[in-house]
Amino acid sequence: MKDHHSEFVAPKSMQQMTQKGHQIEEDSFSIIDREIDEIHGGHSHNKQQWQVVRRAIHTTGDFEFSDLYRFSENAVDTGIKALINGCPIVSDVTMIKSGISPVRTKIHGNATHCFISDADVIENAKLPVIHELYGG
Repeated sequence: MKDHHSEFVAPKSMQQMTQKGHQIEEDSFSIIDREIDEIHGGHSHNKQQWQVVRRAIHTTGDFEFSDLYRFSENAVDTGIKALINGCPIVSDVTMIKSGISPVRTKIHGNATHCFISDADVIENAKLPVIHELYGG
């Protein structure tokens, strides 16, 4: 089994800001790493990808994310560069937007957006789905 757990280090601006927060996060990630290896048979992600997947598992408590995530080549590097260059962050869940630290987004000038409650989004959601687009 490959060790894809802890060698990749996120940029400092994306790490926990306090020592206690960092320790709590590392303890949680250690539990996830152990469970993914011992109970779920490991994972096939590289070190950078695993940081993304592990955070999704940490946030949701759902280990199935390990099998659901697929990455294109250089996706994590491209995403990190985009964030460092001030790319806006868009979520379809209000709680995610609420959980993104303004202190962190201020570092690189990232705006956060969630359009799920916008009138045009609600109206479009009421339109019939064209099943042919989704293979159904």
